[in-house]
Amino acid sequence: MTALGKGLAEGGKVHYIVFRTLGSWILAGRYKSGEVLLREDVLATWFNVGRTSVRQAVKVLCAKGMLETRQRVGVRVRDRADWRMLNPAVLSWNPNLSADIELVSRLLEARRIIEPAAADLSAIEAAYLGMEAAIPHDMDLCCDTDLAFHRGIVAASHNIVR
Repeated sequence: MTALGKGLAEGGKVHYIVFRTLGSWILAGRYKSGEVLLREDVLATWFNVGRTSVRQAVKVLCAKGMLETRQRVGVRVRDRADWRMLNPAVLSWNPNLSADIELVSRLLEARRIIEPAAADLSAIEAAYLGMEAAIPHDMDLCCDTDLAFHRGIVAASHNIVR
């Protein structure tokens, strides 16, 4: 059974199978950035679907930043920097996610930037909530959490002069 037949047997919509397959091809490098896809009628014949299904699939891939349509040019693959790489569907189309060195390294880079900042904000928030809970009954605890609050702000600045 073909991928199209299998997907339809599983209850998938025709355009879903088309955009999932095209998305996988793009992620696998079958179509490179800047390359123009086959014409709509050729894709419809290849997938054995109507042109409307191809158009719907192209719209989905355009919304995910992978394709763009231009008059007199056709449907062109956009630069990878424009793709919505963390979209769950786009991630699921990647034929070998662990081998995508660029994506993995960029994801790790983003985590190195975001996660420490999130941890700093969490410490600041915890200290603030501690001050809020301590006022007015426990001024010693309020002073301790106030110091923790300011230490959190200084730590979040990542400035070497502390």
